[in-house]
Amino acid sequence: MFSVSGVCANHQPDSLKSYTEGVLKETVTYRDRIVVDPDIMAGKPVVRGTRIPVDLVLKRLSEDFDLDRLFAAYPRLTREDVQACLAYANQIVAGESLYPATLHMQG
Repeated sequence: MFSVSGVCANHQPDSLKSYTEGVLKETVTYRDRIVVDPDIMAGKPVVRGTRIPVDLVLKRLSEDFDLDRLFAAYPRLTREDVQACLAYANQIVAGESLYPATLHMQG
């Protein structure tokens, strides 16, 4: 069950419910495209059906955001795969707890 603005999806007006469900269906999820298997690439997250690690896709994007070059280098990679890699990275970063470094002043 999902909620929009704190309202349970089962109790939304029909028009809002159908709009919300349509948006959720279009939202890219990494769960069906990114896999972690200890027998593939030593357990690194990879694009399903390939040996292309998520971190490689992210590194290539950080160096050159030209998707045509990325797809030329990795023909099995799709736009949806790249979106899944970004969604996966977002999920990892969003779940991190960051603490400010403590500076010790001498004196």
